[in-house]
Amino acid sequence: MKVERIVARRKQLKLSQIALSDGICTQATLSKLENGLQIPSIDILVSLCEKLGLTLNDIFPMHTKQALTNDEVYLNQAIQAQIHQNVTKYRMIFKKIELKSLREEKRAVYHLSHYLAALFFDNDVVSAKRWRDRINTNELVDDQQLLLMAGEAYQCYMVGHSDRAQSLFAKIWQQQNFSARSVQENASVANIVTLYLSARFELACGRYKNTVFLASYGINLLSDTDHSYFLENFFLLMVQADKQLQGQRFVHNEMLKNARTLAKLHQNELILQQIGTLF
Repeated sequence: MKVERIVARRKQLKLSQIALSDGICTQATLSKLENGLQIPSIDILVSLCEKLGLTLNDIFPMHTKQALTNDEVYLNQAIQAQIHQNVTKYRMIFKKIELKSLREEKRAVYHLSHYLAALFFDNDVVSAKRWRDRINTNELVDDQQLLLMAGEAYQCYMVGHSDRAQSLFAKIWQQQNFSARSVQENASVANIVTLYLSARFELACGRYKNTVFLASYGINLLSDTDHSYFLENFFLLMVQADKQLQGQRFVHNEMLKNARTLAKLHQNELILQQIGTLF
């Protein structure tokens, strides 16, 4: 509440506290309001505002969404390209971003994005560690923190620490409170990528039934919310896992067609490369 606006307008109109409060409330009530000690009833507030020529919007201002800077727009565009794994576009846009012009919470996202790119675009654990050290985790929201943990878990797997990776992924799964959130919240980009990394880890460990279970869940979440990001990733995981389970070939072919179509739509360089190499 902007009580200073009440004080400023009263002084501008050259009204004493006694004159302003007359017929509305006691001077003590007005004094408590002006000193930020107590907010009076709505009737008193409305009457005071009318006498001062103010509205409730003047003293309870609406929070407007802060306009994005050019660099924050570039950051959003780069992350969109990263989500679709369009590596070329991602790198091109990120070169335009001036880190110093980003707000603190955006810097955390910037560093998280670079961390994940180092891991999954470059397979560079050393570079990833440097980016990880720059992330201010206090500026990340809950699902972003779980995504960071998933990245750390997969990083452990990449350097041969499978037990540590398993422990972290188990912790992530315990903290994922799917039932307490809406379907839309469960299908946030960070949650979907976390789910994908969990499924990818299960595939790497040879737990193919778990992979199919997680990938199917990801596909259903995205279908229920009309999103398409990472669908091709889940379809490809399904094909890779189901082949090991001796699934039907025509089903694999259909899922592979879906993955290729979506990857072309998103210009997903990583998935298109995998499809070309593996099949």
